[in-house]
Amino acid sequence: MKNKIKTILRLLLCALVFSALMSACGGESETDDKGATESENNGTSENGDPAPAATADEPTPEPAASEPEREKGTSFAVNCGGDEADGLLADQVYLFDWGYTDGNATAVEDTISNDLGFPTGLQSVRYGEDFSYIFEVQNGDYLITLYYSENWSVNPYDRIFDITVNGKTELEAFATWPEGVEKFTGYKIEIPATVTGELIQIDFRYNEETSDKNSMINVLTVEKK
Repeated sequence: MKNKIKTILRLLLCALVFSALMSACGGESETDDKGATESENNGTSENGDPAPAATADEPTPEPAASEPEREKGTSFAVNCGGDEADGLLADQVYLFDWGYTDGNATAVEDTISNDLGFPTGLQSVRYGEDFSYIFEVQNGDYLITLYYSENWSVNPYDRIFDITVNGKTELEAFATWPEGVEKFTGYKIEIPATVTGELIQIDFRYNEETSDKNSMINVLTVEKK
């Protein structure tokens, strides 16, 4: 009888131990599963590092289309220092195509004699100690025409300056009010030029012989022959 009781007790003890072991194993598995789920929800791996994000295949961007090259001009007629008038372009600073660099602008209201077709254009002026006009052009032979009316100087030969085209001096010690020309009277000067570098740069530079250090130009035209 006593042996039977001992046997039963051993069996019960074994059952309790087995049950305890099974419970412990099941809890660790749930913890692992829960931890993995939380890691997935937080976007991290089990060791705490960021989990790689799923990405969709992105289309390869097409190369940007290049802007077509601007065609160089062959003809310009500019109201230097003024607005659009007399069929002339309004003056503009050089950014591309054409324009002036530096200088100032002003105008008079006096009537210009012998206005050469530019009664308003010869009233305005771009002036300054040193300034330039730049034109992007096609290569070839050109005729540059400078239109003048001296509307400001007090005496003839007060204003004397040099004019260069693409680095070549075309007019040295040029006076805007020479002998034989009255004040407020228009006249013109023609300068031929051959262009090989797709650019015309006309520089106006004061000459040390002058009492007025301001170079000037009223109307400027560039025409391909």
